[in-house]
Amino acid sequence: MQAEEYFPRKKQQRLFTSIKVLDNKIHLLEQHQRRMASSLSALYGAAPDVDFQEIQSEVDTLDQGHYKLRVVYTPHYFKYTLAPYKMKTIRSLQCVSTRYLEYSFKYEDRSGLDKLYAQRRGADDILIIKQGMVTDTSYGNVALLKDGVWYTPQLPLLHGTQRQHLVEQGLIKEALITESDLASYSAIRIFNAMIEFGELELGMRDVRES
Repeated sequence: MQAEEYFPRKKQQRLFTSIKVLDNKIHLLEQHQRRMASSLSALYGAAPDVDFQEIQSEVDTLDQGHYKLRVVYTPHYFKYTLAPYKMKTIRSLQCVSTRYLEYSFKYEDRSGLDKLYAQRRGADDILIIKQGMVTDTSYGNVALLKDGVWYTPQLPLLHGTQRQHLVEQGLIKEALITESDLASYSAIRIFNAMIEFGELELGMRDVRES
């Protein structure tokens, strides 16, 4: 589908967000709008009010099903695409260590993450360990199961919208988790704005430590 461009281009580092569209409904839109506004304010000191009404009008014309709404933006640039979505198959994770990677804002430039992803040694994705602490996979936040409770790393690389929603709902609890702690957990779930909590779960035997 054609992307829509609302603002003239300006040389600023672009941000992006991926939003789930299911059966003509945009999921967690308010949370995504809040994060977009807070990211723009923090980075550029400006947060234009983005009207999603035109996007919703296009969403209303879609056949029912699962789509990804991808929005790329700066204070002066806004572009979106809509495409059918199919969840990637992930059956294994390779722990990969980093000391300095920062990804607290969802930049379109993912070169730092891509370099870590290249170290996956045949696994389907990576579990990023920053200075000994468990953080995220290359595309999602995680939660780990212990004694019937799901714990999410207190120090993720990115505070995702789905993660924040789950914390606010009391479905997951924050905890400091080191790589050496992994053996004490029984399962791991990967989730993001496109993947619901519980859709993608692995046993800890499928997580290869560094």
